[in-house]
Amino acid sequence: MNKIALASLVLVVFLAGCVGQPTTKTTTGNGLILKSFSPDFDEIRSGESITLSAMVENVGEADATSISAELFGLNLDGTEWSLLASQNPQVLSILRRADTTLNLAGESYEFSWNLRSPQNLKVDNSYTADLRVYHKYSTSSASTLKFLTYDYLKSLPSDQFEEMKATSGVTQSTVSNAPISVEVTVGDRPLVVYDNGDTFSLQIVVSNVGSGNAFKSTASYPGYSGTTGGTGGTSKTSLSSDDLYYVNVAITTDLSLDCSPVLGSAKSGSIRLTRGKSRTMFCTITVPSKSGIGNSKDYSVAVDLNYGYFVDSSTSVSVLKSEASGTTTTTQTGSSGCTGGCPPGYTCTNSECVLSS
Repeated sequence: MNKIALASLVLVVFLAGCVGQPTTKTTTGNGLILKSFSPDFDEIRSGESITLSAMVENVGEADATSISAELFGLNLDGTEWSLLASQNPQVLSILRRADTTLNLAGESYEFSWNLRSPQNLKVDNSYTADLRVYHKYSTSSASTLKFLTYDYLKSLPSDQFEEMKATSGVTQSTVSNAPISVEVTVGDRPLVVYDNGDTFSLQIVVSNVGSGNAFKSTASYPGYSGTTGGTGGTSKTSLSSDDLYYVNVAITTDLSLDCSPVLGSAKSGSIRLTRGKSRTMFCTITVPSKSGIGNSKDYSVAVDLNYGYFVDSSTSVSVLKSEASGTTTTTQTGSSGCTGGCPPGYTCTNSECVLSS
């Protein structure tokens, strides 16, 4: 194949990859995400109506519940923008989770608001509409910790001692895909029990890996009334600042585990976690009796997080001035019939000199 033919083939392949590609931007993330938020028209005339639409999708491995989508950033009381036959906020009870084992996507849903733009604008203007989607979500984590006794290790041939000791620690760990993630670690220290009452450090790292913020799962927020999860329809109940950034933690294990310095009790409580940040919980494991370990023993540690979560987005729309705003009805006194022509700044309309805008 000559160079000209090769160049032509490359150009065809490039164009084939470009033609018909969607221009709508999508977002990636964890849990419930905002795939798009946009108007049906980027530009409208003053006084015309427009529809704002938001597509949400659950890409995580938990059900999203008590979902509320609130439009703000525009004056919607009728003095500027007017909300036409659409509730705000809008609520939805559930969006089912994705099933990665079966390669099934989670549920999606489109919220929409029909609005009338400000009327009788004298100049073109651009407006920004903001959107916040609240929901409740959860994260589950399961880890396996392997303990060995020193008595067992020293009974092994010397060439197996270090090899077997290295098998202790966190041997397995899984975490569900969600906007808040969990990691369980014991560091570099082997979980080898020498005596009754030996203690070990366990670290649980909780990270906000999503694009939004957490809040207490029992909190009230626009559209929902709090602990019961009941809907308030178009209720404007605001999320309290005292409820922001909190995640509820519950740990299930047969180990004697104490996380009270952070959680307030041994295995449950709440932590404060802001956007994009991580929080490390330092816990203590106590082995009361090495006889309970035998040679070796596996313990499971399950960490479950429950929380509210919200994500934000914004879009813009241009509103052109009213078509009727080009002239006014102001008439020059004594100019009936436009006799002798009109003065500067006036035009002759219907036999009258009318002041131009």
